Amino acid sequence: KSAARGTERRALESPIRRVTLIAENDVGQQVSWFKSVVDSSFLRWFSTTSHTTTRVCSDVGMTANCSTGDIRAGGVTSLDGMVLSHHGYSAGGAIHMRMDNDPAASYSAVCSHTGTGAATAWSDSAIDGHWGNGLQIWLR
Repeated sequence: KSAARGTERRALESPIRRVTLIAENDVGQQVSWFKSVVDSSFLRWFSTTSHTTTRVCSDVGMTANCSTGDIRAGGVTSLDGMVLSHHGYSAGGAIHMRMDNDPAASYSAVCSHTGTGAATAWSDSAIDGHWGNGLQIWLR
């Protein structure tokens, strides 16, 4: 475990950010992705401004479930490449959120994109059944 912790520490000291989704109804239910960062584009995340797409993976070593994407507002603010199916949950696409100027901004917090009902193992239920989740971005 200490070797894994050392790998995570080195990765967080490099231009990689950890993004953690926290379930609305169970704060102990959390999953993370790791996103490489181009310093000049980091300040444009969550905006409508174009910025460099970068690698997103489900492990700190940046080798598992990798894709490229950005975090950009515009209708819906999608966190490209961050899909709960990478962590064993059924999901229809990337996690996403609504910013104040997005259509349907009343949908609050982060959407898991897992759908509704007892069949989903991700613990959220706000609004239409898959909103209300928290998001934590680790910067170093």
